[in-house]
Amino acid sequence: MYPFGDQHFWGTIAYQSGVALKPIPLKKLTEDLLITNLRALLNTKHLYNSSFELMHKIRVENGVLNAINFIETNDSNEGFGNR
Repeated sequence: MYPFGDQHFWGTIAYQSGVALKPIPLKKLTEDLLITNLRALLNTKHLYNSSFELMHKIRVENGVLNAINFIETNDSNEGFGNR
């Protein structure tokens, strides 16, 4: 909700994907804004539903296995293993 570093980029991606509130720079944060956004975070049904859908998509990706297969398939004499 209140990103720093590259988290603003990823917060914006999450917001655009419908799984997070719009990121607010820390320098613009106030007590009232924090409370308002925490309430919105806890009470916005579409954020929960979108996050739940994203969780299921990520679970079926097999990301680690796909990464291993990609590395092993693309590992050649000029590739990752022989630097």
